[in-house]
Amino acid sequence: MGETTGSTSSIGVSISTTEGTGSSTSTAGDPGPTAACVDGCSVEFACTDDWRSESACVDACEANLVKAAEFERACAAAWEDLHACLGTLTCQQLAQWMRPMRFPYPCLSEDEVLMFECAGQ
Repeated sequence: MGETTGSTSSIGVSISTTEGTGSSTSTAGDPGPTAACVDGCSVEFACTDDWRSESACVDACEANLVKAAEFERACAAAWEDLHACLGTLTCQQLAQWMRPMRFPYPCLSEDEVLMFECAGQ
């Protein structure tokens, strides 16, 4: 199997994922990964050493969206919005989001919605 990695947002919601071998399966008609996962992972991979590959991050993001949707559709939307926001950040802004020292910090409103919509996940 893969290596277990984790990603923790500044609000303390954490997701543990298993990083795969980098291979993914898709079926005919599969729309592929969400733009939010692709964009957010592009920044995360470029700015941190949390992921072995960008595709491993995208796979973990997609798996997280599925788990969040099983909990509540609004929770999945909140995670997707957060990843979309992360995709707009510079490396410096991502570092501020990961370890907020001042308010407001980047993607604060998305963090707040996530905390509300995914409470108990």
